[in-house]
Amino acid sequence: LAQKYNLVPKPVQQRTCANISDEIKNAVHKFYLRDDVSYQLPGKRDTIVVKNDDNTKITYQKRILLNNLRESFELFIEENKEIIISHSSFADFRPPFVVPKAALAQRICVCIYHENANLILKAIDKFVKENVCSSLQRFTGTLVCNSVNQECMFLACPLCESNFQEKVIDNVCEQSKYFEQLKSEVTDEKVVIQVDFAENVGLKEQDEIQSVHWNTKTLSIFTAYVWSKSQGFSFMLPSNDVSHDKFVVNSATEIILNELKTHVPSLKQTDSFLMAQPHNLSNILCHGKGVVDGLGGTVKRLVWSAALAGDNCKSAKDFVKLAQQNTKKIIIIEIKKNDIDNSKLKLENIFKVAKSVLETLKTHSVKSN
Repeated sequence: LAQKYNLVPKPVQQRTCANISDEIKNAVHKFYLRDDVSYQLPGKRDTIVVKNDDNTKITYQKRILLNNLRESFELFIEENKEIIISHSSFADFRPPFVVPKAALAQRICVCIYHENANLILKAIDKFVKENVCSSLQRFTGTLVCNSVNQECMFLACPLCESNFQEKVIDNVCEQSKYFEQLKSEVTDEKVVIQVDFAENVGLKEQDEIQSVHWNTKTLSIFTAYVWSKSQGFSFMLPSNDVSHDKFVVNSATEIILNELKTHVPSLKQTDSFLMAQPHNLSNILCHGKGVVDGLGGTVKRLVWSAALAGDNCKSAKDFVKLAQQNTKKIIIIEIKKNDIDNSKLKLENIFKVAKSVLETLKTHSVKSN
């Protein structure tokens, strides 16, 4: 009765929970940011503002979870059996800029071979029992003994070679594991570089007349990120040349390496990953998505905001100037016409005497001795 009329406080049941160490929290945070767990959105509008505990705000490029939270949690537990954490805590520690699949907009530049297979599996899934066609990974795992075993995937296993007639190649998963392994082994002498072309950016201005709006000039943007032991380096290289050919790639690579040597003087070896540029034949399946996709969207957003405020951006030189005024965390250098011409002259002389290499489409990596 006393509790009913608030004469004495009602007893409150104290819920006890185990304290989770910072080490586990950091492990969960890093897991969410892995390229095989979440997908980096590349657009200049694909951002989210996060408010910190000290009331400061930071703008992040969005990442999309490739699986739902339950599947991601099960994968984390499978890889980290020594860590004890509940599903709810795992979900609570998800970074706010890593959002579920429901927030995913239209996806482009996906692998033409795997996407066709995914569409076929979706169509027949309702007619097949036990959900064996619910995903490409589930389907291939049903057909073979071990999807990471080369003998199984190349029809050399006596136990499962008769399960299907077509070869299933699992290079993508192996590439992803190798990429993560190299990033964990970087030093100041051996670094990992991921490069890619961002989507071309149109040079827009505030208060455009109609004829200007329908005749927009575009720039190409070459992006790169370098992992070293001491720190990471972000590169953005705009150019008036929009050909995206091997001469532009070579020019950009030389600029990045020369600049990198000034920051990491002890540099001796680089492991490079060129992402989805089909006509460069470097990653023809277009599986490459990573941190470089976020770099392009971030800088384009900053320059676009400056243009809306009245600043002029009519060339790659103007783009570099505006970008450098708005961010100091990204190294921004213009790829000039002279750089591309010099690269073209040098490479054409090499190609005149070079012999053709057969079956490059089947080659997923090249390692020099």
